Amino acid sequence: MNTNDATRASAEALRHPFITSKPDLSAFSFEDLFSAFDALGTTSDVLNGLLCEPRFYRSKENEPTRAGILLDDILGDIYTLRDHIREAAILRPASNPAAMQRKAFFLIEEVADGLASPEFIVEHVTKVLAEPIGGEA
Repeated sequence: MNTNDATRASAEALRHPFITSKPDLSAFSFEDLFSAFDALGTTSDVLNGLLCEPRFYRSKENEPTRAGILLDDILGDIYTLRDHIREAAILRPASNPAAMQRKAFFLIEEVADGLASPEFIVEHVTKVLAEPIGGEA
């Protein structure tokens, strides 16, 4: 086993995923979902920034350290949780204007991620707005 394999195996032994099953978000309001989603987005930005620091990589091999692997795994859990939150918000009916506003955010955010073409985003938003956001026809 080479040093990199040993490092990864050691980090895997430390791994304790936060997300082991789909969380129950049924008691969350749309505002709670939005707040958690937004805060986790900021957290992922901070972790991504930290992962760019040299202390989380071995310079010669450009391989992550144990700490880098652990932070990357936590980042993966954050992305998974954000996906669960988005899914819960999209599937839930919105019953008042504030909830409809938050649900519209999640429906549009799903594709307006900075990577999609403007044409695709406009097409998606047009489809979203053609459907009743409140969940009822």
